[in-house]
Amino acid sequence: MNKPKSKKKRNEIKSVHFLSTKAKITIDYTTLREASIRLHSCMTPNLNFNIDWKFYYDETNNFKKLHIKNRDDFNANIESNFVLGGLCHDRSDEIDEALLFSNIKLQKTANEVKLTHIANGDFLNMLKSSKLTCFLENLSAMPLYLHYQSLNPLYYSLVDIIDSNHNEKFFKFNRVLKATIYDVLKSNLSKTKEIIKSYGYPNIGKNDVRNFIHDLIDLTEDELKKSSFLGEKKRFGLLLEFLRDTEDIDELVFLSDEDEYIMIKRLNELYSQNTVMFINSEHIFDNESDVQNSFAEVKMVYKDKDICNYSFVDSKSSVLVQASDVIIGVIGKLFSFIKHIDISLLSDVISNMNEIQIKNLDLLLTLYNKSINRNPSFINSIESDSELVKLNALNRIRCTK
Repeated sequence: MNKPKSKKKRNEIKSVHFLSTKAKITIDYTTLREASIRLHSCMTPNLNFNIDWKFYYDETNNFKKLHIKNRDDFNANIESNFVLGGLCHDRSDEIDEALLFSNIKLQKTANEVKLTHIANGDFLNMLKSSKLTCFLENLSAMPLYLHYQSLNPLYYSLVDIIDSNHNEKFFKFNRVLKATIYDVLKSNLSKTKEIIKSYGYPNIGKNDVRNFIHDLIDLTEDELKKSSFLGEKKRFGLLLEFLRDTEDIDELVFLSDEDEYIMIKRLNELYSQNTVMFINSEHIFDNESDVQNSFAEVKMVYKDKDICNYSFVDSKSSVLVQASDVIIGVIGKLFSFIKHIDISLLSDVISNMNEIQIKNLDLLLTLYNKSINRNPSFINSIESDSELVKLNALNRIRCTK
């Protein structure tokens, strides 16, 4: 999901997703959906949003709102991605749900299966679980696919810095610049929090633009001095050129008229996104009162018809929602692992894995590749390229074995 480039359009979307009101708002998604499909198709071929499938959902690391708590620290762990998704299948395929957790010894008192029943700990420790092996093997034998939307909260909160400069000279470097500003501020989290507090980010007043950008320039220059890699130096140099061009802008258009210290107001738009994009499919969510209330506030319309392709269920009554809880929990841990490792150390980490860890890693990557090959639109990451490159490297290392 990309942020709209037009501030007017951005504000329209805020009014849909972020404004709490008793009156039900009617939103026609026809134009937005068709424009989004054209945009996505330009970037990635072989997408198919018109499929007739069933999507099951659960989430992990649902921080609901990201802000500086008491102007001191983030209210949530910004190093953990919010991940929404689970399993999906062609509606014509018959799924024997009893097979999903077959041959896995579970606690007799468990009235539903949760991730903690299958695996615990960080990603590397989860991979040691023999129960996870059984679960992933069961998935691999069934016509089930992985789908998810993953959101890096720090990255998502920072990209408006880059989008607020409309100099066409930098358009082709948009994602590189976003990844680089993310890397700079991620490496200096204490200073990043100080900057957010000092300027009331993301609401940068016109009189503060120059000083705000100067602080970012200082951090970037420090990173440039510490860097010993040519490619990295070039990225920092590009960011410095961009920031120096930005400091003369009167107003940072996407960082004005915002609530101070609140980086992400709600995550609910991610829940509705697939119901609009995969309009012909059925979407089954785990009960979540905040999300249900958000859906209830909006009457979604596509081509003059109400969008009614979703439902909320008690996870105890849906084995596929329970299975989605497990797989999305593992994906969340995968992203946390990726964030904390240097790409140069990936091969060493893998070489030190035991046999069960390697098997589980390969089963997970096989499911990922099977899903993205079936339909690339199943996988959606709002993520820095500097993190995604590590996921791709991990995939490449194991796929060549």
